[in-house]
Amino acid sequence: MPRKWQRASVLATGNPWQGLKGYYSGLPLDPDLSPKNALYPSHDHLNGRDDHSQAVVETRLINDMKSMLTEREFWHMIEHLYAVGIEKGKVSCNKPRKLKKGWLPSRAEF
Repeated sequence: MPRKWQRASVLATGNPWQGLKGYYSGLPLDPDLSPKNALYPSHDHLNGRDDHSQAVVETRLINDMKSMLTEREFWHMIEHLYAVGIEKGKVSCNKPRKLKKGWLPSRAEF
């Protein structure tokens, strides 16, 4: 991705002086993490891989999950997973909860 569009995607995600958060997840983005870390910042193209003008920043983990989907399809998939999680008893049907501050997947380093 060309440098000017990388900067634009960072600015679309939030104010770099007040700490960036992932566009979809709201998780804090830390460019000092290892690039192999699941929470390392990654650019996501909103309208296909070739449209650099419409990109945002998200964690590698979420970007990898979304890579084959449009934004609308991604949110639909999240809703589906929530519904299936409730059916299987893996997710509480109470009010959805956000991840705790500082959350990190147990397999963060790939």
